[in-house]
Amino acid sequence: MTRPQPTWRSLLFVPVTSERFVAKAHTRGADAIILDLEDAVAPQEKARARAALKDAVPAVGRNGATVFVRINAVATGLAFDDADAACRAGAFGLFVAKVQAPSQNDRHRGKRDLMYFEAMMRVLDRQMPGYAD
Repeated sequence: MTRPQPTWRSLLFVPVTSERFVAKAHTRGADAIILDLEDAVAPQEKARARAALKDAVPAVGRNGATVFVRINAVATGLAFDDADAACRAGAFGLFVAKVQAPSQNDRHRGKRDLMYFEAMMRVLDRQMPGYAD
């Protein structure tokens, strides 16, 4: 079975902590909007940025743009919480920052990886029914 592939001609990166940018993102005509939790967010603002996803994801996608979240690198220890918040907020997918090699993820294997994988499968299945089957 062949699934239709989405086409994103334009991507708009938006720092999730900038309320002004988030408020206007849906009017910019981008095919996809990437809410940034990584480089665009100061270290002391990471938790606030993650919490802001709950309102930001539906707000930026309200005109039909596909919404992604750029999460922090796995090595920071923030990636799994970022991914969880993005999934719960309804993001279509994740941009994973600064992965240099598949082996970089080896030390994070285990129960949390399984929870992360299951959460991502739920998001994908919600966006593309039958995907997780």
